[in-house]
Amino acid sequence: MFSISLGIYTCDINGNGVVTSCDENITSANPPLSGSNSIVVNAGANKAYIADYLVPTLHTCDINSSGVATSCATGLNEANPTFSQPFDVTFNPSDNKLYVIDIGNYKLYTCDIDGSGTATNCDATDFNEPNPNFSQPYGVTYNATANKLYIIDAILRTVYTCNINGSGVATDCDESSFTGANPAFTTPLRAAFNPLANKLYVTDSGNDVLYACEINGLGVVTSCDATNFTGADPIFITPGRVAYGMM
Repeated sequence: MFSISLGIYTCDINGNGVVTSCDENITSANPPLSGSNSIVVNAGANKAYIADYLVPTLHTCDINSSGVATSCATGLNEANPTFSQPFDVTFNPSDNKLYVIDIGNYKLYTCDIDGSGTATNCDATDFNEPNPNFSQPYGVTYNATANKLYIIDAILRTVYTCNINGSGVATDCDESSFTGANPAFTTPLRAAFNPLANKLYVTDSGNDVLYACEINGLGVVTSCDATNFTGADPIFITPGRVAYGMM
């Protein structure tokens, strides 16, 4: 379920959108990556942000003109914010905010980004347990079209749709339109948003399936279906992270 990485790989993608090769450009020595489990890119600032759940902290990484990650720095520490196990991160380019989900204290953090693109401080005071009553939140992703956040809870086996206020802060989440019976999640982990098709993709490490989820006109996730994509094609073994790319 956990994927521990001590380096960052930069991968080439061909004209068909297929990953062809990867090179490790940053090793564990620079920075001291201990449990880097999630990464998101801020294309406007040429930065990448890594959630490290073992340190625990959020790393800000530089990306050069060739798209290669070159160096990372830890702009945040354990004292600010009070991370326990930051596990997943997503970026809101409209409000220039990062959202970090923490599986250790069941909180969602909203993080500021300064003029240089560095994550500076995070705050969870506006949004914590028991509103909503997270059990094991593993994944978070942002829908820029509807200005919503989606949070995946592995234990409750559901998807929360979260509202974002005018300051870019998540205010409340709801999963009332989404039941555990549809879809038949086992251990949903991560999600990615497809703005072209208005779909959410969710990986499930318990039944080795990728779900495609419907989103209504209000940006709320309503149902998910795995019938078009089964574990036999391809043969997944505990799928974790999922990402969507546009050419």
